[in-house]
Amino acid sequence: MKPEQIITSIYNAVKLCITDHLTPLGYQPVHEQHHDALYNSRFIIWSNNREALRLTWDGKENWFVLEITETIPLNTLSQWEEMVVVPLDLENPTPEYHDEVVQKIIKALN
Repeated sequence: MKPEQIITSIYNAVKLCITDHLTPLGYQPVHEQHHDALYNSRFIIWSNNREALRLTWDGKENWFVLEITETIPLNTLSQWEEMVVVPLDLENPTPEYHDEVVQKIIKALN
């Protein structure tokens, strides 16, 4: 798999797991952006109108970050607190490793 495919596959798996976990708690995806063609950076935000969570793939640093804020409504000055940072080794193509990355991020929700 190409690095872009690995990133997209893991990002989509995490996004689906988080959405499945948060939807019964009243959260909905409110914004998603893929804004960096060079590094494939992207993010998605979920909110329940009291707080918001953001999953970011930082392509320059090669890591996923899950963050939370209670600053609602969201704005450019919202203070985000890291829940977990998970580096991604793009040289490790095994499905087991990719599942481990997903699980590390999901575990931060508990």
